[in-house]
Amino acid sequence: MKKYMSMAMICAAASVLAQVSGPVPVKKPAEDKNLLALRNGHFEDSTLQYWKVDFSEKNYGGGPSDNHHWISIIEEGTRKHVLKMTVPGMDCGAGITLPPGRTGRNISGVEGVRATSYPVRIDPTKRYRLTAWVKAQTMNARIYAIGRDVKPKVRRGEEATPENTRDHFKGVTMNFSGKGGTAQFADIPSQWTLGTVEYPPKVMTELAYEHWMKSKYLVVEVVALDGGERSGYFYIDDVRIEELPGSVEKDCKIIRPDGKNMEQRAIIERIN
Repeated sequence: MKKYMSMAMICAAASVLAQVSGPVPVKKPAEDKNLLALRNGHFEDSTLQYWKVDFSEKNYGGGPSDNHHWISIIEEGTRKHVLKMTVPGMDCGAGITLPPGRTGRNISGVEGVRATSYPVRIDPTKRYRLTAWVKAQTMNARIYAIGRDVKPKVRRGEEATPENTRDHFKGVTMNFSGKGGTAQFADIPSQWTLGTVEYPPKVMTELAYEHWMKSKYLVVEVVALDGGERSGYFYIDDVRIEELPGSVEKDCKIIRPDGKNMEQRAIIERIN
């Protein structure tokens, strides 16, 4: 009898505790802060929606006319959706077969194979980080972001695209050997490696600052090329743009033409 009373008391106590504490809250998944999350930054859409890879139309420059023939979405190891760029060089090496009538070359000479993301809206008073997983086989690349704004005649509310926006700010390239600059090769490793680069840089000229502040969008440019005549492959996955804490005003040093940063210049002007 005592045994059954003890069990009843335990059940009653558990019931009271459940009513007091209420249901166990469900932990919400962390919000994805990637600005490219809804812009096919993971390349899950094999049609490459939100990426421009076809430059055959005459009203848009910047890429070879057969560019899109050398780009595909593949499964690579454990990665299910990888953007692959095939760059045929003069050597026609790396197992690359050229189409009929095509001579081996590094795609129209020097342009390589290119992909441009659709613009994503940004706040130019903030800083941003671009990251991507990459690897290459006998090939190099340039990976960087460009600050843009819509062209003057674009109607209000019209979606920003690579065609109806114009460049204002060219960011430094992602690099794996410690080099800087806007024209450097990334020195892509042969194994999957995470690359990262931030915009705008923490130290920039007043002119660069002015161009950045005109930027309302960011696009990602990916150009695979060797700078020579070798054939090869370039792979990229999980491209992300995320807003950084802080601000341009607090975290960046703006250098004026006279060599003084804006804060130093303001002090001098107050003294005078």
